[in-house]
Amino acid sequence: AQGPGNPAVSVYNRGVEAQKAGKLDEAVSWFDRAIQLKADLAVAYCSRGLLRATKGQLDQALLDLDTAVKLAPTDATARMNRGFANFQKGDLDKALADYGEAVRLAPSSAGGYRERGHLYLLQGELDKAETDLNQAIRLAPDDAEAHTCRGRVYFRKGDLDRAIEDYNSSLRLDRNNAEVWGDRGYARAIQGNLDKALGDLDYAIRLAPDDPAAYVSRGFAYARTGDPEKALADYAKAIALD
Repeated sequence: AQGPGNPAVSVYNRGVEAQKAGKLDEAVSWFDRAIQLKADLAVAYCSRGLLRATKGQLDQALLDLDTAVKLAPTDATARMNRGFANFQKGDLDKALADYGEAVRLAPSSAGGYRERGHLYLLQGELDKAETDLNQAIRLAPDDAEAHTCRGRVYFRKGDLDRAIEDYNSSLRLDRNNAEVWGDRGYARAIQGNLDKALGDLDYAIRLAPDDPAAYVSRGFAYARTGDPEKALADYAKAIALD
């Protein structure tokens, strides 16, 4: 039984609390103990696997997540977590398969569509990416990451107006994402909206002063304003950081 009266579940729940508090090593220890008490506790493998993947321990993570999927083949979360681990390992085909299964098992959950859409974007499958991200946003309109990702799809398609609309939505939901300020600034610079572009890129650099991409984008904007000295200074800064 996996009810709250089961000792293994109580131990597992302590791991979840430690994870929520940001005590990741302690959480792993609790999940270890839960598995010692109940070797077929799928959620413990699932949670420990995700933490291991987050820490870069990918082979161990995948062992855990393979076990979680075997023990709970209809659990979408196990597929999502294994998809993340496969993505971190660079195995995009396996990650896509896992996110596809997550979508099949939990079609009303936005996460699978968002993550699969992101992988399609990375693979250049822009129409498939747009379809998945549209569905993710229908299911979770306040998902900033989904808006960001769809904005990048529109950018790659050359639809800068719609890209900027999505970046606007993302920034309304999360104003501290430096990459999105940079994305919007670069799109505005391409459009020739240079004052707003420079405002975005200045803010991106304020949030993430060690990100070379923002300096490259601002250098491009300065070049378009006819200020080659500032453009060259930004390009030099980007090279120094890269």
